[in-house]
Amino acid sequence: MWLYDGKLIAENKSWVDVDNIRHPKNWSAVWSDEDKIAAGMEEASDPEKPSGIFYDFSRNEDGSYTSIERDLNLLKTQYIESTKQTAHQLLAISDWQVIAKAERDRTIDEAVTTYRASVISTCTTIEGQINTCDNLGEFKLLFESPEDGNAPPMHNWPEE
Repeated sequence: MWLYDGKLIAENKSWVDVDNIRHPKNWSAVWSDEDKIAAGMEEASDPEKPSGIFYDFSRNEDGSYTSIERDLNLLKTQYIESTKQTAHQLLAISDWQVIAKAERDRTIDEAVTTYRASVISTCTTIEGQINTCDNLGEFKLLFESPEDGNAPPMHNWPEE
């Protein structure tokens, strides 16, 4: 990223320097690094953008970010609902077999019964993990892949 007079200059956007000279919106594509430095610009490393899952944030004039942690209770409520929705979608595929069993006493495939039980158990486990989080750091760990190569706890659903 490039700064001018301590402020971030957005690529593909025209800008005005301290001498009131307007520079074209294609400055970043047509100017070499030497041209940018000669114009008084300074190259700076682009800071990592905060995760929109965990933070509300805005970009400052200097290219840095200001972030505020999202409310943990609200995040927990949202992700419990999302977890239930995922379980619902995974179970919906085989709901017809459960209905056929209830209405016509049809046999449900053993693999389907096992899979459905696993989905329900996983949903309960994820909800429990969410509910036990006392701070944002603990909640964020639910989105990190463990060293064993499995999916992050928040997304570790059984496969059919």
